[in-house]
Amino acid sequence: MERVGAVLDFDVQIRRADGVMIWARDTAFVKRSPDGSVLLYEGILENITSRVEAERALQANERRLIQILEAVPLGIFVSDHEGRPVFANAGAKAILGSGIVPVDSVGDLAEVYQVYVAGTHDLYPVERMPLIRALTGEAATVDDMEIHQPDRVISVNVQGAPIVDDKGKVIAAVVAFIDTT
Repeated sequence: MERVGAVLDFDVQIRRADGVMIWARDTAFVKRSPDGSVLLYEGILENITSRVEAERALQANERRLIQILEAVPLGIFVSDHEGRPVFANAGAKAILGSGIVPVDSVGDLAEVYQVYVAGTHDLYPVERMPLIRALTGEAATVDDMEIHQPDRVISVNVQGAPIVDDKGKVIAAVVAFIDTT
């Protein structure tokens, strides 16, 4: 009685007959006898060099974008389509006093990040926040916002904008803010 065959998928770098190195996906099917010896081996090599190169280029672009965002002398904060934080650069972390903090709902953002109406102890209204307005498709700017940290109060100017997919649907939001204290 034969064992059930196994399918193996793995990526390898190989040298073609003309000497060029390529990346290949090796998909192999091995059928073994009960004693473990190979009865049948079938393999398919698929040239995936362009896919590997595209993935590497995308990763390099992502690293460059992160480096740019970290170097910008502004706070940059990005949320997903539901308002959950997904990225905060070093400038945002310095102004907010923390990095990404999980929130249960967008209504918690002002409390979690200690965002207040300038000159008051009133939490900033969620519906006026540029991030929330951006999630509805509206670009917005406010200059009456403060971040309260334990040892200081930081006045900020905040600009928000929606991030849309190729069909115009809002998929995220970005805000940029600067310390105007």
